[in-house]
Amino acid sequence: MIYKKNITIEECENAVDEICQLCHKNHISKYGKEALGCAFQSFDNTYCDKVLIFKSLIKEHFDNPPLKLDEIELGMWVWDKKYNAYRLIADFEFEFESGRFYKRQVEE
Repeated sequence: MIYKKNITIEECENAVDEICQLCHKNHISKYGKEALGCAFQSFDNTYCDKVLIFKSLIKEHFDNPPLKLDEIELGMWVWDKKYNAYRLIADFEFEFESGRFYKRQVEE
């Protein structure tokens, strides 16, 4: 298995596209015709539930907007941009600043 760090969103979308192309070729060789509603038609195709799962995972991985106060829960680990470290929210005795807390590390 090849492991690569710092994969981009474009590389992930291209990998899904390659999988779709293989699936498309397999369908044609197996059934002798084009698949209707095949995800191969475009990466944004919503007919294939497998592609939707991958798209959701890609979006979840790359989207890391700052957390809003109502999204922060007790027992949650968050990235504190102010101190460049993860912190456990053990109580609500902290100063909330917009753009300070994230789900994952923010690299600048």
